[in-house]
Amino acid sequence: KAGQRAFARYANREAVTFLEQARVALGHLPETAEIREQAFELRLTLRRALNVLTEFPASLRHAQEARKLAEQLGDPQKLAQALAFEANTLYTMDDFDGSLRVGRRATEEARRIGDALLGAYAAATVGRALAVVGRYADAVSELIPPIVALPKARAQDRAGLPFVPSVFARCQ
Repeated sequence: KAGQRAFARYANREAVTFLEQARVALGHLPETAEIREQAFELRLTLRRALNVLTEFPASLRHAQEARKLAEQLGDPQKLAQALAFEANTLYTMDDFDGSLRVGRRATEEARRIGDALLGAYAAATVGRALAVVGRYADAVSELIPPIVALPKARAQDRAGLPFVPSVFARCQ
């Protein structure tokens, strides 16, 4: 809880310290689905705090761990979310091939579970990576369908992200 509160008040270094302590503590508990779900959420929060601190390799590690936890849980929503964040972190680290590979998987998972908002976020990451490597037509074709698929009621939804995915996708 202390890590979540520190993160909420933008004390990211403090948040990382508390969240790492919580991660270690969770490792000492029996492995149950509930503990895995808490570990998943903890890793995504750690990833966000580390991203703000520009500690991208550590951020990527936590995104990848979150993905593994989502796979163990068999939770397609969590898997799509972890993949989308992993793809974004890879993009931030200039690993555009990795970002494309993981981002496409995230987009596919989001489409499969019917989460248009998460699909728009994942597609925006793929679109940015395509644009950076000079594949502009592919970038546009990647970005348009998820935006069109968003229900009007969710077009301004942040879905827990620091920005509105539909706007983010349009800006690419």
